[in-house]
Parts: sequence; structure tokens; C-alpha cells
Amino acid sequence: MNLLSDQELSYERRWIWYSYLCCLAIITVPVAALISGWKLRRYKRLLPAASAVDRSELELLATHHEWILRSIAATLILAMVGIGTAYYIFGLGVMVLVAVWWVYRLVRGILALAGTHPLPSLVCTSGRCYGPAAGS
Repeated sequence: MNLLSDQELSYERRWIWYSYLCCLAIITVPVAALISGWKLRRYKRLLPAASAVDRSELELLATHHEWILRSIAATLILAMVGIGTAYYIFGLGVMVLVAVWWVYRLVRGILALAGTHPLPSLVCTSGRCYGPAAGS
């Protein structure tokens, strides 16, 4: 039994594209975080009961949303470090590195989504971890 039809998978992929576009617009990053958090929570509920075919599709979707959420969280933390040390000269270097890293994370995620590849991110539920890094 398939949990998601082809039409639903297309719809779910569209939500990932919306998240990436919100991240690219920078001002709408909180919207991307809300979308990804909402969708990831849904996938975590569906993964334990999914068949092998559905599990691979759900892992693909979930790893992208996990990737976006981790990118946002890490960028916020690193940006705070950069801003906090901006008085010192190396704080500006930290900010430049954060910006380059942010672009890398977005481009890598978009390219993986365009090629329908999962990202190396774990999606853990209460009983098990899923994703390419889990070896499942």
C-alpha cells in the first residue's frame, strides 16, 4: 500500500522548493523554517509505518527538510558568533564564511532535489533513524 500517490509526491516536492526559495530570499527564512518543521514532523509520523518504496520517498523528502532546518539553525548560531566578534577583525571573516557556507548549503540542496537525491542527513523518530547516513 502506497502512502503517497505520484500527485501527492509532486505536491510534497513543491513544498521543498518553496522552502529553498524562501531561504534564497533571506527575509523569508522564518517561513522556510516553519514549512520544513511542519513537513518534517509529518514525515516522522509516517516513516515507521511506511513500506520500503514509501520509505525511500519519505526519506528523500524528510532529508531535504532536515537539511534546511539544520542549515538555518547553524547559520543563525554562526552569524551570532560573527556579529558578536565583529568588533574584532576576524568577526568580519566569520560573517563572510557564514555567507559562503549558506550559499553552498542551498545550492547543494537544490541540486540534490533537482536530481531527486536524498541528502546526507539523519531523520530520527523515537525508535529509529532514517536516511542515507543511517545505512537503511
